Amino acid sequence: MATYPGNTGGGLRRTKGLRWALLPLLLAFSAITAACEDVPGLSTPSPSPPAAPPAEVRRTLVISEDSALLAVQEYLLSKATSAKAKTYLTDLYAAGGKWSGKGELLKDGIRTWSVMLEIEDGAGNQIKPYWRQACWTVFDDGKVLPSPKYDANALRIETDLQQLGGGG
Repeated sequence: MATYPGNTGGGLRRTKGLRWALLPLLLAFSAITAACEDVPGLSTPSPSPPAAPPAEVRRTLVISEDSALLAVQEYLLSKATSAKAKTYLTDLYAAGGKWSGKGELLKDGIRTWSVMLEIEDGAGNQIKPYWRQACWTVFDDGKVLPSPKYDANALRIETDLQQLGGGG
């Protein structure tokens, strides 16, 4: 066996002896830790699962007519959290309305979009009268608000969604 400076040859035996001496200490420590978990007030509290964040409308930068239309449709979908409210939206979309957007640059440099929904009279009598024309205002940061245009029909649609359990 090779010898190294400072190696007396007995180091391996001392290490094994130290391991066997520490083993009862480690077992005692784990037993004490387990016993403390059973005593109220002595155990560390288990981390609670993170609370679900409130449902928020994801806002994206609105730079085109298509992104304005998508912002309104995502906004309406976020308002419809119950099955009845989603069925209501499905019926609204299935009515075959024409969605269009018109951009406008305000004096303060903010760009807004007016997103209009127009459903022709020939689409059937099953639709609500205020579905025929509705308008939402979309800001360039993605914020959507019902417009007062067309007798505030967009607000009536949102009210229907709330009454059907669609939330705030």
